[in-house]
Amino acid sequence: MDTEGLSKGEQTRREIIAAAHTLFVKQGYHGTSMREIAKTAGLALGGIYNHFATKEDIFRAVFVEYHPINYIFPALAQAHGESTEALLRDIARHIIAGLKEDPDFINLLSIDIVEFQGSNASSVLRTRLPALEGVYRQIVSASSNDLRPIPPLIFLRSFFGLFISYFMTGYILNLAPELPDEINQNAFDYFIEIFLHGVLSDTGTHRGGKNL
Repeated sequence: MDTEGLSKGEQTRREIIAAAHTLFVKQGYHGTSMREIAKTAGLALGGIYNHFATKEDIFRAVFVEYHPINYIFPALAQAHGESTEALLRDIARHIIAGLKEDPDFINLLSIDIVEFQGSNASSVLRTRLPALEGVYRQIVSASSNDLRPIPPLIFLRSFFGLFISYFMTGYILNLAPELPDEINQNAFDYFIEIFLHGVLSDTGTHRGGKNL
């Protein structure tokens, strides 16, 4: 966390956020006290309240600061490909690389879902919606009219959702090394193929009674 050029107060605030991140990831939300956060940040307990009124406020700041979207969207501007498929492959690689920047974010996301019903994740998504729509425009501008008429936000939800799922399931599978190697072999390429071409051998097949 870069604090260069910040005021003393802002530096202290960032140090609190960094300390809280370490503790939340290691001990969970309820296992972490305001006193522990203050101590880890090198503050007296009273000093922390000059910056945050509650532990919930600190968690919200941690969630925003360490959200992988902060790494992903700037990187997506560098994605490229000679075809729509190549561009989508490169975007997916950037998504996974961004998620790998801080794999501990899974812990924070779990806390948000369990303790806050996903309210922080929803808030981040709302603020980043214009950037998401920009990604779709980037894809459309590079396409050769080969995209199916899927609503843009559904397209983005399915695309990002698939590769977030790829990352999260990979994280879980790494905790179970006794599973067959096949479950990980060429997984990224298969996920791409599933998104682009589905799982049915005849891509023109009517699905669920609808010709999508």
